[in-house]
Amino acid sequence: MSGGDVEDDDNKGFWDRAREAKRNSDGIVSYFITMVSITSVTIIGTCCIITAAVIPFVAVVIGIIKFDQCPANSMIPVYLIVVGVLGMISSFLSMTQQVMDDEKKKKCLGCLQCPVSFIWLGFFIAGNFWVFGAYAKVDTSHKLKAGTANPNFCDPWVYWFAFALIVSVYAFLFLACFLCCVLVFALGRTTHEEETPIVDTEANKESKQPPGGEASTSKE
Repeated sequence: MSGGDVEDDDNKGFWDRAREAKRNSDGIVSYFITMVSITSVTIIGTCCIITAAVIPFVAVVIGIIKFDQCPANSMIPVYLIVVGVLGMISSFLSMTQQVMDDEKKKKCLGCLQCPVSFIWLGFFIAGNFWVFGAYAKVDTSHKLKAGTANPNFCDPWVYWFAFALIVSVYAFLFLACFLCCVLVFALGRTTHEEETPIVDTEANKESKQPPGGEASTSKE
């Protein structure tokens, strides 16, 4: 590939790449994967990858340091630790898959992702009950109440970080649904543009008429 071709690829707009992905894709799944790859090669995509690797580590640190500082529900720090460890394992497996060339090893790592994802899903569902269930009674300000330990106390870092983790998952799902709608719209737009026939205008018809056509018609 020449330098000019590389520059042309770099200068292509989003819709140009969408049309090219549509032409080169075997189906909707292949097109979706290609569009995700195109979209992710951005500064935002890079920031998301870094964030996804850092947040689980922070969750583990908070859960360990403040393990016994949430009597309102002692399972919330456990939730932070387990979800954080699973998140780091998942990120490690995903990044390892990206740099591997051996397809068999990639498949093995993909198989390891399945139990990790199922365990994460189970703790995520349980975390919804633990965190949102304590929302009405939790007190993140007063560790002591009337000179005794407050049974509804939960360290603000523990509770609100767990709360933010759960809300961020729902926000991500909403964003994913929105992107799917955008990609479906893009697929429909590119398909419509490819199938739309070129309609000849009067100017085009006149330009296509051979020289002397009018004269020959008048003679007849």
